[in-house]
Amino acid sequence: MKKLLLIVSCITVLSSCTSMKLTGNYPDPHYFIETSDSFDDVWSRVIDYFAYAGVPITTIEKSSGLIVSSKVSFIDHYTTEKRGIPSDPNAYVVIPNLGALYLMTGTLTITGDWNVRIKESDGKTSININLINIDCYYTSTGRMGNTTKIPAKSTGKFEQSLLDYFAN
Repeated sequence: MKKLLLIVSCITVLSSCTSMKLTGNYPDPHYFIETSDSFDDVWSRVIDYFAYAGVPITTIEKSSGLIVSSKVSFIDHYTTEKRGIPSDPNAYVVIPNLGALYLMTGTLTITGDWNVRIKESDGKTSININLINIDCYYTSTGRMGNTTKIPAKSTGKFEQSLLDYFAN
């Protein structure tokens, strides 16, 4: 029993010392591509994607080429970083390594919204995608259930996958 208490105490102390910072370099790049497809063809593909994926739309303005999603969950597409590098190179969102105890004793939520801007100019159609307003929260369980905001950033994989889909 003493060994078990010592192990749990060590895990608790080590987990509580976990840094709540992202140490990697995650710039806010602009995800942009040009295609020779018409504005209407690209617009149609984007609308089809929202409908097929079941992504709720907050704003849709064809005249300005802007579509903004409602908040969507990225809980199935996140990773933690190890020494400033995302553990899963294909994840959409990266958060600091929280330690095993956190994930065993609480709930993690990760949401964000994203927008698509389509613009036609000089016979080409440009597509710009931004994953914005990423919110990550850890809520501990038990009597003292606290909620902590966790830093989170886009890895760019989500935006690039959508650009690839919309441009083809």
